[in-house]
Amino acid sequence: MEEITLSNNTMHYRGIDFSLNGYEKIDDLCVHVFLDEGVYALTECKINNDICRTADEIISKLNTNENV
Repeated sequence: MEEITLSNNTMHYRGIDFSLNGYEKIDDLCVHVFLDEGVYALTECKINNDICRTADEIISKLNTNENV
C-alpha cells in the first residue's frame, strides 16, 4: 500500500515532494492527481496515516490537506 503525506498542497510520495495541482475522480476506486511531475492514479492508499479505500475517501483527504 502506498503511503502519502500531504501538507499545504505538497504531496510527499516515494521520498519526493510534489506540488499538488488538482485531481479528478475516475471511478469509485481511482483518483488521478495532477502533480508538477505528471499525473498519478491513486487507489487504496494511506494518506497522513489514514487508510483511504475509495475515491471519495482519497478526495476527502486531498481537500483537507491544508490543515495538516
